[in-house]
Parts: sequence; structure tokens; C-alpha cells
Amino acid sequence: MKSPTFFYKWSVRDRSYTCVNLGERSVYTICTAIRQKLQQASVLAITPANTSTVDRAKSESAKDIWTTFETRYGGDDAGRKKYVVVNGFNFQMIDEKPIMDQIHKYENLVADVLSEGMKMCEILQANVLLEKFTPTWCEYRNHLKHEKKDLTLQELIGHMRTEETNRLKDKETSLSSLYVKAILLNLLDLKTGFTKTKEKNPKE
Repeated sequence: MKSPTFFYKWSVRDRSYTCVNLGERSVYTICTAIRQKLQQASVLAITPANTSTVDRAKSESAKDIWTTFETRYGGDDAGRKKYVVVNGFNFQMIDEKPIMDQIHKYENLVADVLSEGMKMCEILQANVLLEKFTPTWCEYRNHLKHEKKDLTLQELIGHMRTEETNRLKDKETSLSSLYVKAILLNLLDLKTGFTKTKEKNPKE
């Protein structure tokens, strides 16, 4: 029996693309080739000939259609794994963003790694995050490294949350102290100016 012919059409930024695939064996190759197009595609229509493999194309989104093909033809993509690993290694914390927001991003990166079937124990997850600390957190990182017990990722996050809270409190206290000092200095300047004026005009 002759293999069915599939016609793929998708549009990206007002440009149309058409791909013809003869037989099911090369369907996954075609899908892999257009995977990068899916996120940018505004319209994706898949029209199978002599089969009802994806007859729901008109009613489903591009993501749903891709899930259908990935389930049918397999989803083991070496390129995806490399992308996930590179993202994880490139992650770096910065002082300009809230610590907890960055930790949440790191947790998502770890989840991506694990979802690709790559093993990464909790101790390793925590140690990788330790190495991503900013210079302002170096002293705290060194303190944690000297702990006798190895921390899991969730334990490390708990410590960081507490440390961040304490730092914010210290910052608020410091700002309040500076504000009070500024007020006292202004009052002192006013008093000094008033005294000098009075000395110049003793009759007043």
C-alpha cells in the first residue's frame, strides 16, 4: 500500500511556506524542521491526503497540532536538550532584580532539564545555584559552603529567602537612620543660622 502524502502549510510574518512529505517515515524529520517556525507562526494548517491523521487542524492551535505529531512520531530531540542545558549554564543572578524572582526562574530551568530525562540531584541543583550568586552575596555563599550539611535546593532557597528578608529590613533601617540624621542636621543648621542672626542683631 502506498504511503499517504502530507502537505504542510504555515505562514510566518506574512510569508507562506509549503512542504510536501512522501510517506510517514519522514514526517518527524519535517516536523523537526518546522519546530522553530511554530512559535512565530501566526497560521498553521496541516492537510493530510488519504488519511485523517490530523483532521482537527482547523479547530486546534499550532501547539496542539505539534503535540499530536510529537506524540505520534516521538519527541526525543537532541537539539532541545542542548538548548535546555545551555540555558541552565548561562543563567546568572543580578542585583537589579528581586532574588526570589530569579530563584523561580532557576527552578523552571531545573524543571526543564529534568523533563528532558537528564538527571540532576538536589545537592547538585543547590551547588549550581550557589555559583550563580552575585558579588554582593559572595560572603553569604562562602558561609553556606562551610556548612557541614549539604543543602538541597529547597533548603538553600529557604535560607536565601530568610537572608533576603533580613537584608531588606537592614536596608530600611539604614535608610530610616539616614533620614533621621538628615532632619537633625537641618534642624541644627537652622538653629545655628538663627543664633548667628540674633548675635548680629542683639536689639531684636
